[in-house]
Amino acid sequence: MADTPVFNNLDMQGNRLRNLPAPTDPEEPVRLADLPSGPTGATGPTGPTGPAGATGVTGPTGVTGDTGVTGDTGPTGVQGTTGATGPTGTAGSQGTTGETGPTGVTGATGAGTTGATGVTGATGATGVTGVTGAGVTGATGPAGSDGATGATGVTGATGPTGPGGGGSDATTTTAGSVELATESEAQHGTPDTGDDGPLCVQPSGLNIIKETTTEALVSRPTLTSPATDPDARGNFAVDIQSEINDDNQVAIGEYDTIIGARNRTSSDGDTALQNAVIGYNNLVQGHHNVVAGSTNQVTGT
Repeated sequence: MADTPVFNNLDMQGNRLRNLPAPTDPEEPVRLADLPSGPTGATGPTGPTGPAGATGVTGPTGVTGDTGVTGDTGPTGVQGTTGATGPTGTAGSQGTTGETGPTGVTGATGAGTTGATGVTGATGATGVTGVTGAGVTGATGPAGSDGATGATGVTGATGPTGPGGGGSDATTTTAGSVELATESEAQHGTPDTGDDGPLCVQPSGLNIIKETTTEALVSRPTLTSPATDPDARGNFAVDIQSEINDDNQVAIGEYDTIIGARNRTSSDGDTALQNAVIGYNNLVQGHHNVVAGSTNQVTGT
């Protein structure tokens, strides 16, 4: 290989020159083994930095060394703040209605005594039969022709009417409407005359009455502890129950209707209106609901 002159700095990019011969000329490079091992002299002052040479060609990438041992895990950082709660999921479908509970025991029948039947009056004596008319029968006519019919006799007088019994005569009257007696009048059987005619009175001891303050039609249920004094019914309500075991088991709303036992309508601050409840141990809160069965609870409209 012929001598090739070099006109710029030679950048070895961190690589080494190997296999150089021992120097024989003052202008040849010296190997480390060729230097004497005398004491190191004092470091001379740093000369000025020479101009940077041109960047040499990048050598091939060396082989990647083995991965070093993994260091210990650093301490856990402070826990970040909790993120905002996500939106509430869609409500699941309503579960199936539970089985209807057993029908409650029928309350005892009211023990009001039936009034005694009035004595039947004796039958009047039969009037005397009138005398038969005494008209003379005409003579028989000649054969082939009928004789004339005799005149009808006079009818006898009607006999006197027999005496009646101790009961009063039955009479029938017609009125434009029927007015119910008050609760007190019905209990004591002493009604006044109503605005439109005689009052319709139910005998004392029957279970259904009409309240005077609310115009509600109400039964007299058996009160089972702790019930002692049922709450007031709503205006124009119908509350027919055989038994209650709490004073609030009544038709509390206007125009509410309850039939059964241990049922109640409740408004939670508002007036319950026009609910209909049939069965046992049901609770209705709201307006315009219809419930039938046992142990149901309905809220809303």
